[in-house]
Amino acid sequence: MRRSLVVGVVMVVVALMVGPGTSQEKKPKGSLPANWKKLDLTKEQETKIRAIAANYQGKINALEKQIEDLKTQRRTDQVKVLTEEQKEKLRKILLGEKTKTPPTKDK
Repeated sequence: MRRSLVVGVVMVVVALMVGPGTSQEKKPKGSLPANWKKLDLTKEQETKIRAIAANYQGKINALEKQIEDLKTQRRTDQVKVLTEEQKEKLRKILLGEKTKTPPTKDK
């Protein structure tokens, strides 16, 4: 039960960190930089430039995956520090549920 709660909290946190539509905003592999079509490139130049872009995009994607994995591991390690009550409270906060907080006394 505890493990599934921690995994659930981590998944929600990661989803909030990543945000919507990030994968849709990436340019397709092998694309030409903006305005480069206006340079009257030869087919050979265009092919080489697209190949370079595709090669680097693969490397960039791998690094982005590593960053995502590190952020997930960081959050998992942070959650391990919390007490069970704090984990439950965090879960409720992230899911938008109301938590029981004692009324504060005004002095």
